[in-house]
Amino acid sequence: MRYILRKFKYQVIHMALFAHVGFFSLVIAAFALYTGEAYSWLLLTVFSTYVLVIGVSVGMHRLFCHRSYKTTRAWEWFLGIAGTLAVLGSPAQWALIHSAHHRYSDSAWDPHVSHWTYLLWRRYNLKGLRRAGQVTMFRDDMHRFLHTYNLALILLTCLTLGLIDYRALLFGYLVPLGVIHTLGGIHQVISHGGGRPRNIPILEALLPTIFGEWYHRNHHDDPRAARFGRYDLGYLVIKLIQKH
Repeated sequence: MRYILRKFKYQVIHMALFAHVGFFSLVIAAFALYTGEAYSWLLLTVFSTYVLVIGVSVGMHRLFCHRSYKTTRAWEWFLGIAGTLAVLGSPAQWALIHSAHHRYSDSAWDPHVSHWTYLLWRRYNLKGLRRAGQVTMFRDDMHRFLHTYNLALILLTCLTLGLIDYRALLFGYLVPLGVIHTLGGIHQVISHGGGRPRNIPILEALLPTIFGEWYHRNHHDDPRAARFGRYDLGYLVIKLIQKH
């Protein structure tokens, strides 16, 4: 447990730094689009954004944390790597903090910080993690690998895309990170109110890029349900890859 928390502290710093890198990449990309030089790269941005979101919502959230469905080992690896590249910590660490959030939701032990300043700097309340217990996911070789080489996979992705073309790095990875961390930060700040989680279905219609996560109250009412709400793109992906 101490090892998990020690690594988690470092990965929270990585998450905060990459969230800012992603945000500034959005600004740079907006300027590039304004000058008319980068429209051909937008398709890559959309594709990469959805891959990372699937890794987080379908993979780290519904599969690894809540075990809402079963899939093949190949899909587990794909979802694990995609989730890791979203720079939210390793899947095992993400599951640890999210399970603690469910256990201590809207209490002093809740690891989620919902204050608006979370948008400026990512941080968590680690008291709840210390009470959450050991993560059984570390018995899995895949999760130990993704936990140990979390930062290496991220930097390797940046290096590879940068060597291909700086626009591949910007529009294929950094801008999608900016989208995910901006929307994810907003979600964390506003998805709880009045001491309880809440659904915001209008945002699911306007901002479907987080795949059903705006149905937050539904999810807290039944955490193991694979489907969060009526307009849930993540559930459509699950129907395609689940193993019966």
